[in-house]
Amino acid sequence: MDGGFRGRREAAKVSSLFLEFIYPNVWFLCLTPGYILGATFAPVGEAKTEVYVRWYHKLRWPPLKQLMDVYGLWSQYLVFKDDLPIVATQSPANVDDAATDKLVPSDACLVAFRKLRRRVHQDQIQHAEKETGAIANRPPDSISER
Repeated sequence: MDGGFRGRREAAKVSSLFLEFIYPNVWFLCLTPGYILGATFAPVGEAKTEVYVRWYHKLRWPPLKQLMDVYGLWSQYLVFKDDLPIVATQSPANVDDAATDKLVPSDACLVAFRKLRRRVHQDQIQHAEKETGAIANRPPDSISER
């Protein structure tokens, strides 16, 4: 994508502050030409997403580099601590209940993830039914599909 991250870092020298969304779950925040923060949001369960954050800075002198790393961890903690109460109250808590979502073409990755998730869930239900010989725990509308 346009030279990858290295090409974007060169572009960052022109503009001192910008936020760039690379994929639906990856973004880079350029605070200064020498300090860039990248975050990846990875779904790990039904209602849980892990956020992986990486700092990029040009500081090489060990004491100053360590100070910047501690500052980055501390500021990340403060931001997530402030955001957690808001994120926890978002609805729907389960993406399968997100029937009213207004998706746009850039949400194609999200749509593909939801389809794959549904297919895996259905496969697990069918496997459980074969093992037990009984109808597994299914939502009421999917039982009538038999």
